[in-house]
Amino acid sequence: MSRAERIQQQIQSLNPAHIELVDESKKHEGHAKRMGVTDGTLSETHFKLVLISPAFEGKSRVERSQMVYGLLGDEFKNGLHALSQSLHTPDEWLKLKPNFKFQTPNCGGKM
Repeated sequence: MSRAERIQQQIQSLNPAHIELVDESKKHEGHAKRMGVTDGTLSETHFKLVLISPAFEGKSRVERSQMVYGLLGDEFKNGLHALSQSLHTPDEWLKLKPNFKFQTPNCGGKM
């Protein structure tokens, strides 16, 4: 099972109404050399997650992130390097969706 599949499986406990999970590892290939990987095996290390869940009702942005990080602790211990998150309730998503754009920086902070 791929890391992306495991992440999707692990966040199901939040009863998501919508999930977008994008592997952005290719945008961060510069990390490989800094991490000592020279054989091209560095993959599934950087993800972007848009998650819409009623479980986020009444939670702050920090609490929402803590919920997700709590579910993915083992992934971070085993090679997941970064997870950019956009976490919303279904009501928030209805308002955001028409103009929603979630951009993450390239390695080195360049957009």
